Amino acid sequence: MLLGIGIDIIETDRFRTLRNKHEYLHTTFTQAEIECGQQKPNHDIFWAHTFASKEAILKAFSIGLYYGSFWQQVTFDAAYRVVLTGYVQTLHKPTSKIRITHSCSRRYAVGCALIHH
Repeated sequence: MLLGIGIDIIETDRFRTLRNKHEYLHTTFTQAEIECGQQKPNHDIFWAHTFASKEAILKAFSIGLYYGSFWQQVTFDAAYRVVLTGYVQTLHKPTSKIRITHSCSRRYAVGCALIHH
């Protein structure tokens, strides 16, 4: 049974040209995600597809910026599995699963999330 679906697309240049990049990264990503991204050869693309995946998950839960900023409550472990904390974790039913996929090119990153039983 499908409980939610979300998709997000972002231009990768958004991360290349951020004016206050350090502040933005620390608002959106955990320290572990920032360190992981810094190790990647093209860290801006990594951050773009990670951001798109986080946004897709939040959309699948039907929450957005109207309810607050939850980007750091959706994180990914080293194997890129979803880890939820805080308020977002309370929305996740123990019997449901979250599936994500992402893709990126030089110009765009897209994330898609499905929440299902």
